[in-house]
Amino acid sequence: MVRRHKERIALPWEGQLVRLGDLLGGRRLRVLLMFCLIGATVIFLSHHIEERSRIRTTWAVIHQVEQALYSYRIEQERCPPSILDLIGKEQDNEFGLRAIPRDGWGRELKIVCPNKENDAGGIVVMSAGPSGSFLVNDNLY
Repeated sequence: MVRRHKERIALPWEGQLVRLGDLLGGRRLRVLLMFCLIGATVIFLSHHIEERSRIRTTWAVIHQVEQALYSYRIEQERCPPSILDLIGKEQDNEFGLRAIPRDGWGRELKIVCPNKENDAGGIVVMSAGPSGSFLVNDNLY
């Protein structure tokens, strides 16, 4: 008795599975994974560069506000009652601030300016950092 191989009937969805296997098999899979890895790397690096830029901007603003506070304290012999007292018009801006200072994330800074009598630590200008909360340990001074 001669055994014959049974002919196989191809169903419509079986062809799609083969094509999917062809796409994800061998060299094409490696190329797809390489492009995914490159894309993820670019996204990570751009986010990291943006975050570092915001941190540098925040440190620059903090330094500028500290200088304005020290100038105010030397001239007025007291801390300003409000941050608005450091902001002046362009022609008579003696303290250097033209607008309410904001960190690299667009949030207002926290300013602690003790009086001359209790000047234990001096002036402190803080940003809440990337988290936006002073309770998280990523504050910038």
